Amino acid sequence: DPRDVVCSYIKQRWMPSDLLQAAMISRDLYAQIKVNVDSKPGDVIEVALEDLVHNSDKVISDISSFVGLNTQPSMLEFPLSASSLGRWRKDLDSGQLKKLEPVLRSTTESLGYEW
Repeated sequence: DPRDVVCSYIKQRWMPSDLLQAAMISRDLYAQIKVNVDSKPGDVIEVALEDLVHNSDKVISDISSFVGLNTQPSMLEFPLSASSLGRWRKDLDSGQLKKLEPVLRSTTESLGYEW
């Protein structure tokens, strides 16, 4: 969810702490990723963090197959945490969400998340 990405960005030393700047960077990054994915159909696999966290065995198996590797047991032992999923709900207040909406709503919804 791009709102989660923004929450992460504003906490990083190497990203702007300004909410709108972080949102614009996130939006532009997702737009560039979409251009790259659309220009190379079949060469890219898209994975939602939620799917990786909640259904890791299947997603890791799908990724392994996509790159032509056999899934190894050690690949399935990597610890994944759901702690960052939906973090925007606790990190952002309604005023901040209202500021983000014109910048991120379209991107968020295009990725299958509800605004």
